[in-house]
Amino acid sequence: YLGAIHTSVERLAALVDDLLKVSRIERGSLGVTPEALDAVQFTREYLQECAPLIEKKKLVLRFKPHPTTLRVVSDKTMFRNIIQSLVSNAIEYTPPAGTITVSLQKNDRTFIFGVEDSGIGISPEDQKRVFQKFFRGNNAQLMKAGGTGLGLYIAKEAASLLGGTIAFTSEEKKGTTFSVTLPLTSKPR
Repeated sequence: YLGAIHTSVERLAALVDDLLKVSRIERGSLGVTPEALDAVQFTREYLQECAPLIEKKKLVLRFKPHPTTLRVVSDKTMFRNIIQSLVSNAIEYTPPAGTITVSLQKNDRTFIFGVEDSGIGISPEDQKRVFQKFFRGNNAQLMKAGGTGLGLYIAKEAASLLGGTIAFTSEEKKGTTFSVTLPLTSKPR
């Protein structure tokens, strides 16, 4: 019973947190506070947090070859929101024994954070709405009854606030690849 209660409390807390983020985004009161961080280490730490979920589903996680370090100036909370949304969706919607590949690339003035999965994919008709608040694809609803449909909306808004963009390609029953292009140095807001 305690385990079930604990899980329910965690889900409720995550929902409240997401709703607060959405409220701040819509009010324009979500500030950007850039600070120096190593994007490689930051990403690696988040992936380590996900290890139990990945192992439970028997997924294969690859962290593609990347720079040893990638010094950026970004808002840690917003960057984490992006990582969390994309990686947790990949874990949630990739069937057991599937593959998730995370990547980081550095360009002249930007870096690209990517997540590719061998999951259920997004249908062509749902792709137009994937970043809308509270939207969940039909196949996502069939696979998992719960879910708020806020994660990708928050990730898109966070990328925008950091001065970046988010894009994806997807094929139903074959998987999805998300790419977030962010400036090496985000500006405070």
